[in-house]
Amino acid sequence: MTQSGATLPGTVNPQVQATTYTFDYGLTASYGLRTAVQQAGSGTADVPASATLANLQPGATYHYRVVATSVAGTTLGADQTFTTLGGSGAPSSQPPSATTGAASAVSASGATLSGRVDPNGQPTTYAFEYGTTA
Repeated sequence: MTQSGATLPGTVNPQVQATTYTFDYGLTASYGLRTAVQQAGSGTADVPASATLANLQPGATYHYRVVATSVAGTTLGADQTFTTLGGSGAPSSQPPSATTGAASAVSASGATLSGRVDPNGQPTTYAFEYGTTA
C-alpha cells in the first residue's frame, strides 16, 4: 500500500473452463470501479490473481473483490478492505496481520501452503513455519 496505490490479491480456479477475472473496487461495498479483464486460463488448479491500482485517495479505506467469469457463469469473491497510507505518508502504527490458509496438493513428499498477509502499510516479510508438531 502507498498513499495512492495498492496491489490486490486473489485466487481463481477455472474449473476446466476458459476463465477471466477482474476486481471490483471502490470506497464502499457497492464498489463502482472495475479493473481490466485478465486471463486465468482453463486449468483445474487455483491460479493467483492480482491487479495493481493507482490514483487512489490517501488515507482512504477501499473495498474490493475478485470476479471470475466463464461460460458456466460468474462468481463473486468475498468483500475485502484495505486502507491507503495517510496524506502525510507516515507508515501505519499497526503491526502486520497474517492468516494461515489451507494446505493443498498434499502428498507423501510435499504440500502447497497458503496464507494472507496484510502489511498495514509497513515493509513486511513473511515465512511459513511447519513441522510434525505445533
